[in-house]
Amino acid sequence: MPRLTFGSDQSLKCIGDITPFTITAAEGKKNVCFAASIKNDFFVVPWRVYVDDYVLKVNDESGTYYTIDRELIQYHQSEGNLPDILPRYTLSFPELLWGYSLWIALLLVAANALREFIQSNSEDKPLE
Repeated sequence: MPRLTFGSDQSLKCIGDITPFTITAAEGKKNVCFAASIKNDFFVVPWRVYVDDYVLKVNDESGTYYTIDRELIQYHQSEGNLPDILPRYTLSFPELLWGYSLWIALLLVAANALREFIQSNSEDKPLE
């Protein structure tokens, strides 16, 4: 459920074109996917959404992920876990609508105020 708050929120979305794979971490073997870290900045409702970074997301419900750098990406590419050309995550239309909902709400309020202003001025003019 979307939250109404201040600050930032993060979600992780696996990139579907890349098959999940297993890595060895300090905690043992983990099944991971290559994922986009999506950030929403909030001022009661979201005012900005963007892809912050790419990570290796553990495929369980914990929300655990591992940051990756160029060296680790190159290692997994050489192992065949990641493709040579990594796809970019594209934000969906609903993600964009929710992510910029503050600006959309302000635009609707301003448009309504302008409409009411125009209507009230056209009603006040005497007929010629």
